[in-house]
Amino acid sequence: CSVLLIISVLRWVSVFGMGAGQSEQTIRENLKDAKTVIVVGGSYIGTGIAKLLENDLNVIVLERKNYHLHNIGALRACVDPLWSKNIVVPYDKALSRGQIVQAEVREITPTEIHLNHHDQPLKFDYCVIATGTSYAFPARVPTWKAEEVMPMYMDMAKALSVAKSVIVVGGGPVGVELCGEIRDAHPASRLKLTLIQSQGHLIPSPPGYEITNKFRVKLLEKVKSRDIDVRLGERVELDDELKQAFGKLYYAQGNRTVKTNKGTYECDLIFWAFGAKTNSQSYEKHFAAAMAPSGRLRVQDTQQVEGHDNIFAVGDCSVGGTRGEMQMFFVAEQTLPTVADNIRMLAAGKTALKKFKGPFPAGAMIVPVGKDGGVSNMPMPVGVRGDFMTRKLKSKDLMTTAAWKLMGYADKGVSSANVETVPVDEDRLASTLGIDQTSAAALAHGLGVEEGFLAAPETKSAAGGNKLLVIISSPMEKESVTNAVSNAFLEGYKSAFPADQVETLDISAGQLQPFTASRVLAKFKNQSGGDVEAQQEWAETKLMIDKFKGAD
Repeated sequence: CSVLLIISVLRWVSVFGMGAGQSEQTIRENLKDAKTVIVVGGSYIGTGIAKLLENDLNVIVLERKNYHLHNIGALRACVDPLWSKNIVVPYDKALSRGQIVQAEVREITPTEIHLNHHDQPLKFDYCVIATGTSYAFPARVPTWKAEEVMPMYMDMAKALSVAKSVIVVGGGPVGVELCGEIRDAHPASRLKLTLIQSQGHLIPSPPGYEITNKFRVKLLEKVKSRDIDVRLGERVELDDELKQAFGKLYYAQGNRTVKTNKGTYECDLIFWAFGAKTNSQSYEKHFAAAMAPSGRLRVQDTQQVEGHDNIFAVGDCSVGGTRGEMQMFFVAEQTLPTVADNIRMLAAGKTALKKFKGPFPAGAMIVPVGKDGGVSNMPMPVGVRGDFMTRKLKSKDLMTTAAWKLMGYADKGVSSANVETVPVDEDRLASTLGIDQTSAAALAHGLGVEEGFLAAPETKSAAGGNKLLVIISSPMEKESVTNAVSNAFLEGYKSAFPADQVETLDISAGQLQPFTASRVLAKFKNQSGGDVEAQQEWAETKLMIDKFKGAD
């Protein structure tokens, strides 16, 4: 049974080797008249379904980032920024015949997809939605640029190096793993580390996926043995500042008193390890009737979105069917053969589709507590296991080697410069999607994601006239403003305003990072007009900004 578990854990490396047995010429001929599948999201799951289908159908993956983030291994980069080279994986070898296009999807309809910075809609025969969820840094990384990932982890490592007391909020796998990585690098003699969990135990069970009490007890003992103060049954009370930090999914830095329902704690760094948010913006307009309250798309046992035969949803953005509420990679990965087979059958005109029969092994979970061990929950008769098995299965390598193999590499850690060389066939894009050559060329070169600064030429100054506010929201974005394109864009705006009517608000340094630029922008717009509440909100925000500027 333990052998079966290991096969299941590593299955995502080998399962995508399907499609062999046909000659190259036969495959290319068949693809000329094949139907089109667009996959929204280039995660493990999105890329995985593309691999399964690329020999039979014309597959295009739309991904916002120009790299694949191996988030399973991301937390180690918090204390070892050089580790980030192992979690930033290029897409250039991921597919043999399918195509990966870097673009941000604005809207998904039942028949076509609309992109930012692109006028022509992309039509499809079948669509697989794999938009996933957003989660707080450092477990996930928001930037779409590969070169910005390591600097973000370097900033975090620097913050940890000067911190005296750290709080991690959330006792699920992410919170426990993060505590383990921090403790590996920062002993208790230097850093106090507190894990606060609202429930009375670690590792909440998703509905239909039971975690044994023995596993939880052993894991709690392991965490406490690392000199980590575990507070169960305590809920953090978020003040306005922490709400803003959590809203931006970024850690909060600076001396503060954190209140819970049972007491108070002093810290100078706080991390969020709960509250995954479904990335539903692209489909919520046209698929509202199929959405659960969580924002996830309800699917049938066939993984088809309710009410839509040609639309499938996989991974964390889906819910229902046999898998229910279970949002774990190895469960989602097991749905992919079902999805691929069903799309092939629909393309062949068949209506009797396959149903996903549920995950195996049920109840499996591997939680590292540092690089040398942790606790694993195995199906019986193996049961709960400790450091040795956990280290072999996950802790030592965090599955980084497997992630690179999934993307077509023999080894991990190749230069992220390869993100610039993802092969895309413009002619094939044009014919497959029914778009003109100009649009195909734009797609082939990748469509940038708007980041950096926000300009608001319609804002009002205190004197009642137009005023321009430029918001710089991260160190990397600050640098990007100085490049030729961004600078020309900014100068074009500035030329329309007198010098004394242009304000640059830099919220990129230190504690300013938790501020959401759009929220500050909204307050700026209301500072000289509107209701009293809006004016008061702006005044309070301005005071906070001035305070932080002084601290820097």
